[in-house]
Amino acid sequence: MRRIPLLYFAALLTVFAAQPDQRLPLTGKVTDASTKKAIPDFHLILHRGTTAQPAETLVDRKVHNVGGRFTVLVPSGSIVLTIEAPHYLPAEQIVSGGGKTVAIAMQHGSMLQGRVLGPDGKPIAHVDVSTESVSPLAGRREIHTMTDANGMFSILVQPGDHTIHFKSEGLLSEERHVSAKVPTTKVPDVQVVRAVSLSGSGADDLGAPLPQARVRATLQSSPTHEMRDAMTNAEGKFTVEPLRPGRYDVEVSMAVHVPRKVENVEVPAASPLQVRLDRGALVRGFVRGSTDEERPYVSVYLGPTVMTLINLKEEFGINAVPAGKIPVYAETQQAGSVRRSPTVTIDTTNGGSTSIDLALPVSPVITGTLTEVQHAPSRPVVIRFVQPNV
Repeated sequence: MRRIPLLYFAALLTVFAAQPDQRLPLTGKVTDASTKKAIPDFHLILHRGTTAQPAETLVDRKVHNVGGRFTVLVPSGSIVLTIEAPHYLPAEQIVSGGGKTVAIAMQHGSMLQGRVLGPDGKPIAHVDVSTESVSPLAGRREIHTMTDANGMFSILVQPGDHTIHFKSEGLLSEERHVSAKVPTTKVPDVQVVRAVSLSGSGADDLGAPLPQARVRATLQSSPTHEMRDAMTNAEGKFTVEPLRPGRYDVEVSMAVHVPRKVENVEVPAASPLQVRLDRGALVRGFVRGSTDEERPYVSVYLGPTVMTLINLKEEFGINAVPAGKIPVYAETQQAGSVRRSPTVTIDTTNGGSTSIDLALPVSPVITGTLTEVQHAPSRPVVIRFVQPNV
């Protein structure tokens, strides 16, 4: 039997051990998706992992080729290819070496350009500018840039609607909605400002503090109705923050009290805001005369805006009713038929209670017998009920 030298086996083991690190050629061509022309200058990046969580970077180089072509040696297996070029959106593909030429078609992006001003109205540097980008491989992700010494920024995005966020330490965040168009979209100047606050207190009509009352401040000039909420403490005091300077509508509400809205509050304010809430009245009672089928649809109206439904026992109750003379009535609508009680005017007081009974009118019932005249031909009969003018 012929013996094979040990050196031969050692050589075979060396070859097989090297297979996992074998490098294969990866060739590609980068073109403009619209014109199909080659892009001669681009940035080539290859890495393991995923686009969302890149791992080892294998290649990171700038390429100049008039035909838009490149060839690199890569390890076996799948890797992530990213191509970047000026004025184009980054292109990403999962590729592997040793195969056909990879075709990369680059889409034009929209360059958003603008300027950010600080609280003093002067350009401000180091403001983080971000928006969302959508990638076929990574999905939605944030892209960021920073303003330069002149407060200027540029960020390449896909054409379409975008929300841009501006953040700087110690200042209020801002956002702008823009419609990005190719090749460039100008963003109007954005000013970031320092946060301010609104302080105040709430009490009832007897002067007692209002603990755990809700305070909501809404900026009048905000197209998105920007608002901030706060709660009063045990002493009825509150602070709403952070706010941007401007005019606000301030609403204060608390259980069994009449809500109040204070308009045109300038923030920052020269002095704390004091708000008084009246103790609301309780109005309760019964609505008589509804059937079991109608009862879930019987409504009680107090004045022009307040409405409630009765329960299955024909009861109703309404809290936080303002003091004064208020008209009250009940109504039900079913199958096009409306029944409404007579209107009763009640006189409520702060913290008081008023009871009232309402009655729905009884629907008239008309009965009778229709007989056919002898020898008359059979035909449909129409019966009309007309209420005479009284």
